[in-house]
Amino acid sequence: MPSSFKDISYSIKDYSKTQELQDLLLNYQSEIIKNVYIFDYFKNEKQEEIKIGFRFVFQSKKTTLNSAEIELVYNDIVSQSLRIEGISIPGM
Repeated sequence: MPSSFKDISYSIKDYSKTQELQDLLLNYQSEIIKNVYIFDYFKNEKQEEIKIGFRFVFQSKKTTLNSAEIELVYNDIVSQSLRIEGISIPGM
């Protein structure tokens, strides 16, 4: 089955929350997530923030996924991650 991917880039002002975000996203459980990994990491000392990008690879073993199925999981990932204080998604 074909796979598709979505990227989410985060801005973290509270460095202590970096591990909490990584634990949440790298261990996120879903039948349609095949892989999650960090594709970008930048610590901006001047602005005192970390920029970190995660890529989510979606694939079903049984069927071709439609965008609505992917959006449901993606939106849940976004809402759970934004509950962590000091973390934002620029442009969202």
